[in-house]
Amino acid sequence: MNWTNFKKLLISVTNEEIQLLSIAPDCQCEFSDIVRCLAQEKLLKSCSVLITSRSIALESLVQAEVNLWAEILGFFKEERTSFFQKSFGKNEIADEVFAYVEQNNILFTLCFSPCYCWVICSLLKSHFAIAEKNKSSLPKTITHLFSCYVASLLKRWGCDKQNRREPLLKIGAMAYEGITKKRLIFYKDDFSCHGLKPSEFTSGCMMEILQKDSSSKVAVHTFPRLTIQEFLAALSVLLNKSPEDIKSILNEAYSNSDGRYQIFLRFLIGLSAKISAQPLETDLGNFPIHSTRQVNGWPRERLEDDFKNVHGEDSKKTLFNTFYLLFESQDTPLMQGRFDSMRTTDLGCVRLECVWMQCTDYCPGTQ
Repeated sequence: MNWTNFKKLLISVTNEEIQLLSIAPDCQCEFSDIVRCLAQEKLLKSCSVLITSRSIALESLVQAEVNLWAEILGFFKEERTSFFQKSFGKNEIADEVFAYVEQNNILFTLCFSPCYCWVICSLLKSHFAIAEKNKSSLPKTITHLFSCYVASLLKRWGCDKQNRREPLLKIGAMAYEGITKKRLIFYKDDFSCHGLKPSEFTSGCMMEILQKDSSSKVAVHTFPRLTIQEFLAALSVLLNKSPEDIKSILNEAYSNSDGRYQIFLRFLIGLSAKISAQPLETDLGNFPIHSTRQVNGWPRERLEDDFKNVHGEDSKKTLFNTFYLLFESQDTPLMQGRFDSMRTTDLGCVRLECVWMQCTDYCPGTQ
């Protein structure tokens, strides 16, 4: 949930006319009305309502008695169109950008997620504002998308190029520590431990990387999106850690079952692809060859093991996740060689995520 909009909503609740409005369980209404009535305890009285953007984390509530749960899978096409129109002000650029995204299966699939929709609009807004557009440079994977987005922030930083790498990697190290400890909020002590100052994030594009929560009694910062925290964490690991440490991190992340490393792992594998690294190398320098090779070669081992152990539904989901990692790596020779010699494997009886289906399309030889 966007807490900035949520706080605006709570402020509007003080209006006496709005406070008198209530909704019946079977009536159609705005999402803001539902949240308002939940906050005012006019809806689902005596019930606990839990909202999360990562439904896999609910698996930790094994002892909880859940009477009803619903999963919001994402935007329909009409809602994606509306999001783009609102982002671009309902002008011709909005139609042009959406038409381009609609022609790109991967980007259009990603837009089912409001978070990715926001990043795509933020990135493409400046690209389509110029007369000459190089569409070949537009993102092809999630990692490539976030690399382009962070690169655009770095260009607006204002300091010299040589002074951008160190603070960004320190932020990434703090982000990675947050992932390992399941932390989304960072305090003054967290900044001190990583050689950072909270005052550096009070103006300019740095506020788009870390935001201060003004509602808290003590100074705390959060990343505007969890995916940004995960991307910067992966970037820091690839550029700061030794190949041996990276291999241990990859194995630990892959074997973890609570889902905290899932997106981080995709970003880490994706950053080993040259196409995803290029937008950032201008400001951060060339990515270390040995670390990149370590990351790029790791999915090969996983793919062999996953194919050997395809039995139940869980193992099939694991294999689909490996397909996703291969897609992010953009390692076409590996995928071509592996799937040309692949035995027939039944991957039925698994509910496919939208992006999984696009990844299997990218894998040659799969049906």
